[in-house]
Amino acid sequence: MMTDNPKLSASIGRHGAYIWETKRILEKYVEAESYDAVKEAVLEENLLRKGSERYREDILTEIASRYNIDKSGYTETPLVRAFKLPLSESVTDWLIYYEFSQDKLVYYLTTEFLYSQFHKGALSIKKEDVIQFLEDSTEDYSVVESWSDNTKLSVAEHYLAAMKNFGLMEGNTTKQFQYVYPPNELVLYVLYSLFDQGVTTSDEVIEHPDWKLLLLSPEDVRERLQDVSPSHVQYEKRGSVERLEPKYDSLMRCVDEF
Repeated sequence: MMTDNPKLSASIGRHGAYIWETKRILEKYVEAESYDAVKEAVLEENLLRKGSERYREDILTEIASRYNIDKSGYTETPLVRAFKLPLSESVTDWLIYYEFSQDKLVYYLTTEFLYSQFHKGALSIKKEDVIQFLEDSTEDYSVVESWSDNTKLSVAEHYLAAMKNFGLMEGNTTKQFQYVYPPNELVLYVLYSLFDQGVTTSDEVIEHPDWKLLLLSPEDVRERLQDVSPSHVQYEKRGSVERLEPKYDSLMRCVDEF
């Protein structure tokens, strides 16, 4: 869950989505239960198939930071736990996407710009649209004023490329929205992430901006909650009265039931 007015970083303009690389690193981390073993596999055995050792190390550092991988040893986060399960690649890709989207700039662009454009009926997005949105955001995020034109262009290009790589969009120069239907596992992952953060009332949960990362409106969220109730959560809506109660005491416990 993002805090109010977070400081934005343009780091996405220097790094890609790294979906394939992230999966290889997480798989190795789960297999070896050791960050040192992952580092050795990346740097010495070229796990990521990159030519430069410096580039390999940069990618490993970025992914470890992005997904809160414990560099001092081995710690199971909900995402790491999910990689121990026999889940489909489609599901793990979506889980990676949700965690990737917690980057403050990605979160801001998706919840405030992309979601709005999608629900206004826009069919496509150009990098110039992203740049214009960023330039219109300087009153709230003054750091954008310090970004060069090249930085803003790189941010826009890498952001839209990430949205394409994760399957929310398609196309080359101009990106078009794709129809997406996030799997129930992702719906539960987001839901129990919110529960873990103390977001518990039905109104708070359903209206939470995290759902915008999946391009889901409040009505969409209600439909998806019906899909996972009562197996993994208790959800009822009768008229204007809604009831939402977790079945598990944590996201980690929920992941175990995927």
